[in-house]
Amino acid sequence: MRFARLSFAWIVAIAGAVAAASCIASAPTGIHRSTDEGGSGSSGDLGLDGSAPLPDSSFDAGPSDPHAVLGTKPSHGPFAGGERIVVNGAGFGAKSRVWFGATEADPKAVVPIDPTMLQVDTPPGNAGPVDISVQNGDDASTRRTLAGGYVYDKLYAAPPSGPVSGGTVIEIIGQGTAWDATSVPKIDQKPCTTVTIDTPTLIACTVPKGTPGAKSVSVTTGSETIVVLDAYTYEDSANGFKGGLSGAPLAGHLKVLAFDNFSGDPIPGAYAIAGQDLAAAVVKQTDASGVALIDDSIAGGPVTVTVAA
Repeated sequence: MRFARLSFAWIVAIAGAVAAASCIASAPTGIHRSTDEGGSGSSGDLGLDGSAPLPDSSFDAGPSDPHAVLGTKPSHGPFAGGERIVVNGAGFGAKSRVWFGATEADPKAVVPIDPTMLQVDTPPGNAGPVDISVQNGDDASTRRTLAGGYVYDKLYAAPPSGPVSGGTVIEIIGQGTAWDATSVPKIDQKPCTTVTIDTPTLIACTVPKGTPGAKSVSVTTGSETIVVLDAYTYEDSANGFKGGLSGAPLAGHLKVLAFDNFSGDPIPGAYAIAGQDLAAAVVKQTDASGVALIDDSIAGGPVTVTVAA
């Protein structure tokens, strides 16, 4: 199997670094906490997906208490569960257990990263906020709880992502909703098309054209509007606008995506260069959506792909 080897090159200075989703991983500069006390000031660094920063793992939980639960990332997700999140805190151990309200997460789905971070898959729950509790094994003295530390959304979309061009048929699934023929589903405040109300808790519709990134999903019925932020993501690869690696072994063609690493905006006119020798390389420019398709035959072993703007 032949895969692409990757490299970066910048021909001219640009405001934001280029990230090539589907072929080049972005390199976040880190996660920093905004001012903890008295603080209207904030750090300029953002989280991995461009959202507000996570609490810094160096947060001082207090000299008398080595254990703490400080937050979750992301802080909300579908009531059906299955969302992979990070719990941030202090004093976590190799046998840490996590509860969402009264429901314990599957211990096999809890992965301690370090004493300040746990990765966990959310169990199903009821829409609304729940307390997050963490305990090391059976030692109840280490149990700490963050009130309302995670919120189960009242609706979610399946599938939760699709191409920027739109046209994806999704299901919007609600909990305790009363949707009817008057209900209007929207993605990023744009109405969906071909709407079918299957049940009071299930709507099927076609996603409109959008722009790269995570967008809100809303359903309005009469005077009631249910809105969930970041519930649907427009992306042209499994990595979306965040950068990364995805795709099958090279088979004569390659899709390269170039986006601004800070804003997530597509970069039109960037060069995707397949080959180490520029004179013999295949060179394509990205279109208005930041996508370049290299359909020429790619043969002869591994291929170096350079993205430049």
